[in-house]
Amino acid sequence: ASRHRELDDTDRRPRRRGDSDSHHHRRHQHRPDDAVDQRDADRVQRDHRDRDARRREHHRHSQQRDEDQPRRRERSRSRSADRFDTRRERGGGGGGGRGRGRREHRQQQQRFEWGRPDQQRVKSETGEEPDEKKPPPPPKQMANMGLSGKLAEDTNMYKGVLIKYSEPANARMPKKRWRLYPFKGEEAMKPLYVHRQSGYLIGKDRKVADIPMDHPSISKQHAALQYRLVELEQPDGSKSRLVKPYIIDLESANGTYLNGERVEARRYIELKERDVLKFGYSSREYVVLSENAGEGEDRAAAAGGDDRVPPSDSDDSDIEPMAAAASSRHRQR
Repeated sequence: ASRHRELDDTDRRPRRRGDSDSHHHRRHQHRPDDAVDQRDADRVQRDHRDRDARRREHHRHSQQRDEDQPRRRERSRSRSADRFDTRRERGGGGGGGRGRGRREHRQQQQRFEWGRPDQQRVKSETGEEPDEKKPPPPPKQMANMGLSGKLAEDTNMYKGVLIKYSEPANARMPKKRWRLYPFKGEEAMKPLYVHRQSGYLIGKDRKVADIPMDHPSISKQHAALQYRLVELEQPDGSKSRLVKPYIIDLESANGTYLNGERVEARRYIELKERDVLKFGYSSREYVVLSENAGEGEDRAAAAGGDDRVPPSDSDDSDIEPMAAAASSRHRQR
């Protein structure tokens, strides 16, 4: 018991200068802070290892860079030499030879005359031109000031629709009263008076068509009936002018037919008395007659070719039989 008391007193006394470390570690080996201190020591040691590894890697890269330095310098010199040769070939120098390249360029320019390089003639060193001369260059293409048609398209708009047809310069209003007599089979329909203007647009588009037609085979702008002022030569050699009717097909899908034959698109075809017109696959036939059918031609010839025929008192009842006969002959044909 006395021995245990002495040990306890020894354990309770503070550490002195002469005490051994083993006695101190025995007293503090179960403190909870020992594990924390050990982790800190491990982290410090690991950081030191990483730092040493980075230093070794940096040293290795430095040695490799020093070994590659001569090769990089050689490549840089070769690239500089290539650039210098390229500038020298183009007429300019590089570095100290820049002035020499410019002088050579000026001397080369003095050997040529004024003009583009493909039109210049090279002189010899003595200043004389060679005997052989190059052929003259082709003439320069001048600006085309012709009409492109774009302005006509802009001015040929009506109610927001682009009109495919424009009247020619010799368009005139007729003095003779022309009419179209439509027939559907044997049935005669109301005649169309087509002498009040110089041209009539025929088609399915009612916004722009002067003579609308509703058959599905007819195009929106199918054809045009146009009056033109033409010159005629008389048997005695004199010339006269006469306004005649023409039909022109506006490149319709199903065509325009005159007396059973399809007319060529975009070409004026003259109409005469008792001609029969058909549009597309419509069964309606339109007989072309004037108010003075049979008399108008004789009067125009007696008047020297002018179609200024005075109005007649005859009505449609006198002309309808002629139109019906023309339509029946066309069907029989």
